[in-house]
Amino acid sequence: MLFFLRNMAIFVRASIAIVLFTSSAKVGFGQDVSSQQKIINAPIRNVAQQQNAGSTQGSSAADQPTDANERAVGTDGSTGNPPPGTLGDYTNDRVDKDNNSYIKIWRSIMAPKNVADTFGHRIASKYIAMQVTVANRSKDFQWLIQDASVDVSRLLTIERQRQGKCKENLTLLMNALEIEEAPRDKNGRALPIHTPGDYRDPGDHNRVTSADLTILRGVAEKGQSLDPRNITVHTLTAAGIVAAGLVGVTRVGHSYAPGVAAFNGPLISAVEQVVPDYTVNQLNRLNDSAFLANTVVGKQQAKVIVVFIPQSDLLTKEQEKLYYKNPEAVYACPDLRMLEASVDGNFITTVAGSPMITAVAIDSPASFQGDNFTVTGSITGNFLAGTDVKLISPPDGVTIKRNGDSTDNQIKFSISGTLPVMPGTSLDFAVQGKTGDPVHANYKVEYAAPAPTLTSLDNTTVKAGESVTVTAKGTHFQPQGMKVLIDPSAGLTVGPVQFQSSQEVKFDVAASATAAAGNRTLKVASTGGVSESSQTLAVTK
Repeated sequence: MLFFLRNMAIFVRASIAIVLFTSSAKVGFGQDVSSQQKIINAPIRNVAQQQNAGSTQGSSAADQPTDANERAVGTDGSTGNPPPGTLGDYTNDRVDKDNNSYIKIWRSIMAPKNVADTFGHRIASKYIAMQVTVANRSKDFQWLIQDASVDVSRLLTIERQRQGKCKENLTLLMNALEIEEAPRDKNGRALPIHTPGDYRDPGDHNRVTSADLTILRGVAEKGQSLDPRNITVHTLTAAGIVAAGLVGVTRVGHSYAPGVAAFNGPLISAVEQVVPDYTVNQLNRLNDSAFLANTVVGKQQAKVIVVFIPQSDLLTKEQEKLYYKNPEAVYACPDLRMLEASVDGNFITTVAGSPMITAVAIDSPASFQGDNFTVTGSITGNFLAGTDVKLISPPDGVTIKRNGDSTDNQIKFSISGTLPVMPGTSLDFAVQGKTGDPVHANYKVEYAAPAPTLTSLDNTTVKAGESVTVTAKGTHFQPQGMKVLIDPSAGLTVGPVQFQSSQEVKFDVAASATAAAGNRTLKVASTGGVSESSQTLAVTK
């Protein structure tokens, strides 16, 4: 046992060192909107190209791509620098003309380190992120975004005209797009894929669609589990659970149980405070910002989305590492500033239909752990105006009510309960519209339960050969998983713990006829750990 305690102390010191020297649910739902919205057959095109808004790193005349003679190459294959703003203005004019001046798009390539801070390091190391703003100027119709992608036509044209300077990158991109070498003119010069002169739809084969939100969440969730901060906290928590489980089954020194309680309570809580978990907020931002098919842009409103394309489609392994550290270092080959945003969609109008739920959020999940609690939250989605919300088969004593009138995109609510709700409990939300069946969304209650405290016992003695019912009072008691720990436990049997409230539990203690007389130390334990405080239970003859 001394060996175990010595190793535990070494492990704790090492774990704290890891924490100090490393950096660090909203639940999403998707649904087809075709039954709620009607496509308007307006005389417009469905493909909108962006106004060139530059990248987060910026560009200058010195960064203009050049041909073999180091002359600046225009996007139409000609040489010579175009006047500043010409391409952006011309592109925007064509977008306005083709879309009856209703849809306008801007894009900006995000710096990888900003992507890491916003969405997580693993996303930043695997994807190129492009922020796209889609503006709908129509006062009569919403715009349904069916696909958001990155158009690589300009990049392909320019890189082909640079006579193999970026041959490896060009091969990666063409393999990803599954296209063959472009035709060439009589002088062997690669013909442009498409030019700003006609701005015709380049076709799907020259566009890389954004990664689906489900895939991005999978990448981000793995990054969350591999985050150094989370690995450290989870390891410390696991060690504390194992140590707490040994309290009632092994004979150890009197200082062992208080040490385990201090480890599971103050120590782990202090680590969590010193090194916050940013990954939860990063996942929430990914839910909010990443492109999701069938996103709706309201009338005369704008929507900001982020498009993610794999770095492996454009960059070599060495360039992927370099791109994160210094994005401008890879602009010479390939020039990622030539990437353009492309958005497909249709004008739609809303008709009567069922509500849609995209996310459920609780403002303070930790409030579920108290008696007579009240927590607030919201449901976001579409077609929520005039709806009501209910909980299906909630825990005993738990009720929900809507706060104010619901809007088209949000329902605010309050959940109240007389008893605590355990971590891991699933709440089934049902949103009922004026007609049709209700739609459902599940929310899993998650919070870190603190260790209980023990302040008093109403019965402090038990006679050998008899049993007594004991009422224990304290704080942070839980409806499930409560245990009573007696040291030494020889000759004593503890019955099931009966939960009364977060401050009171009851249990029976039976002493065998041969139980030795004397004082015993009694503590309580829950999923949050073992109580640091204790009470004395005396066995008499």
